[in-house]
Amino acid sequence: ENQGVKDSQQSPRSPRRPAPVRKSVATGSSSKSNTPRSPRTGIITSPAQLEKLSTEQIFEYIQSLHHQIVQLEGSIIEKDSTITKLQQTYRTRLEEIKKSPRLVMQENSEDDFENDPVLEEQLSKLLNEEEQSLTFIRPPHLRVQHRSISYDDFRGIICESESEETYNVSCTSLSVSADQVTTNTSYPHLEELMREWETLPDLILSCGGFDIESGYFPGDSVDFMATNKLYYQTYFKGEHINMISRDTQWKTAIASIAKDTFHYRILLRSKVGDSIHLVEKSKVGKGLRSFARKLFKNISPALASCKWTTVADENLRSDLLKFEEQMFHHKFKVGVLYAKEGQRSEEEMFCNQSGSPDFEEFLELLGERVELEGWNGFAGGLDTKTKTTGTHSIHSKYQDYEIMFHVSTMLPFYPADPQQVERKRHLGNDIVLIVFLDSRSPYKPTIISSNFIHSTIVVQPLRDTDGNTTHFRVWCVNKDTVQGFAPLIPKPPIFAKDKLFRDFLFRKIINAELACYKSEQFVQKLQNTREAYLNDIAKKYT
Repeated sequence: ENQGVKDSQQSPRSPRRPAPVRKSVATGSSSKSNTPRSPRTGIITSPAQLEKLSTEQIFEYIQSLHHQIVQLEGSIIEKDSTITKLQQTYRTRLEEIKKSPRLVMQENSEDDFENDPVLEEQLSKLLNEEEQSLTFIRPPHLRVQHRSISYDDFRGIICESESEETYNVSCTSLSVSADQVTTNTSYPHLEELMREWETLPDLILSCGGFDIESGYFPGDSVDFMATNKLYYQTYFKGEHINMISRDTQWKTAIASIAKDTFHYRILLRSKVGDSIHLVEKSKVGKGLRSFARKLFKNISPALASCKWTTVADENLRSDLLKFEEQMFHHKFKVGVLYAKEGQRSEEEMFCNQSGSPDFEEFLELLGERVELEGWNGFAGGLDTKTKTTGTHSIHSKYQDYEIMFHVSTMLPFYPADPQQVERKRHLGNDIVLIVFLDSRSPYKPTIISSNFIHSTIVVQPLRDTDGNTTHFRVWCVNKDTVQGFAPLIPKPPIFAKDKLFRDFLFRKIINAELACYKSEQFVQKLQNTREAYLNDIAKKYT
């Protein structure tokens, strides 16, 4: 903007006005706002509104919402960090007071020394600002402690309270008010748990090569489910052209190009994955001779110098749809291991022939108990003909995804085999493992020796004074080669046994597996598979 003002002074023929100066609401100072302009479309609240918009307006709306989300999450993390520093100062000053030789501590007087007037004012002001600005994304039953709730958690709550059709259109809208969030009142001992959860022993022991997510520290996360879509099937139903090149930096690449009123929409496939690009028509021009060069120059100069062949064969579209179906990850097999009190080895855990009532209730929350013999759905490698892998298992569908759980206690038990190799053959070859820790002893990530397990979600039942399980505590541990994934475990990491917890758990499981596919061990194999498919298609049509 400063450069633009400078240029306008040098060139009177094309004067430019500097950006308007706005007053900051929080500080009252004048500053230039970096907030993106509101889209012309306003807030979309129904499918009927969506139908009236052009493709350009929809993409502009989505881009604007994305900027708002990024800014909001950055603000949450920044405020949460400041709160943590203030609380640390609280604790430090309190310890100094306690150690003072001139001070004689009276019984039940500890709270009197926490009221530092200066810190109290700073912390109160900050919390009031946060409460006013973040009320609409803070679930009422999690307001006991001021902690950042990730936007993914908010979307899960909105998904529960809105219809599926409306959610698909407006799940990222920031205009949702607090009264639209479903208030959960089935938390009989929540406040007690909140006060005591930090004194509970760790769920997972620290080990080299692993990263633990426990809700203590906010971290970076990616919602891989948001990009795991059938783009070609969804956005290229109408007229479009397909182009193939075999001399790109990835060797074979296939591009599908469609146009709307103002843009060209390009789906670029290579061995490293799919990418979507929007290029303004005005940057390409109307000439056909250099169309590919001008188009791809806006994506990458290297692509502009490649030789692109336009293929009009209708069979190519069918092959590209099959390729997308093959590469789309929507079926998963997930291990579920039951661990009793005092069990510290994989042999002990795999030898459990049955679980506690809490474990059985947890399995009901995961999905439906299905009979394997004659099962026609996704089996996840289990035998559906001769019962060699047991008679029943747990199966579930979540949105567009399908999951078959390999439950340790439901797989065949062989008394003569202390290692239960058949059970480990299934759970040890899963990428994501759920450990139901019916114990106060922490779980060690290296207990199960496996080259495939990259993410482990540990679930521990929490019981009230009557022995009834009312909540679950959840931690997650991943190999350090796995990128952080959404939704982040909240602080405190405690959930009631309800639909919100199930929604969180399934999104955590699916994102965990998708994140693991990006890790070193799996990414090269997936790239080799994609490259082989693309080479076959290119040879067939060029």
